[in-house]
Amino acid sequence: DPGVGADRIAVIMGSWLNTVVNEGDIVNIEGEWDHEWTTVINDKQGLLVVNPDTLVSGTAVVSALFCMRKAVLAEKFKSLEGGNRVMLIGTLVHELLQEVLRQAKYKRPEILQILDVLLTAPRMVADMSSLGLSDGDMRKEVEPFIGHIQYFVKRFMLGQFVAKPEL
Repeated sequence: DPGVGADRIAVIMGSWLNTVVNEGDIVNIEGEWDHEWTTVINDKQGLLVVNPDTLVSGTAVVSALFCMRKAVLAEKFKSLEGGNRVMLIGTLVHELLQEVLRQAKYKRPEILQILDVLLTAPRMVADMSSLGLSDGDMRKEVEPFIGHIQYFVKRFMLGQFVAKPEL
């Protein structure tokens, strides 16, 4: 990219005017740059992301409608504000279901392989660590849900009439 390292100007308009950018922030700008390295970000074109390496959940985004600082802080210090074992297990089961569907791998050994990969994701490792849980603890908690995932796939994805798994 010939513009790397060059000074650039982003003209921010519309709803983007309320975006807070401080000196030292990392900013990603998606826009059409003209020959003078200027772009316009408004409600119809362009995108501005401040501190793009901060992952914020959808729940935190919605809560930001009421208080932006609380949403970011709650995400950053989740383990201190009510993050718990049950929520983490639920999150992992949900992610497992998503990956099973995305990869179309429905057999128990394949699902267990996906679970092993999910358990090594940096965010999952950090969340488990903050709650004092090991990957073995989480695996033991999530394995009983594999039958339910397989039931869901057979019943609602493959259209098979199968008995519901026992709780």
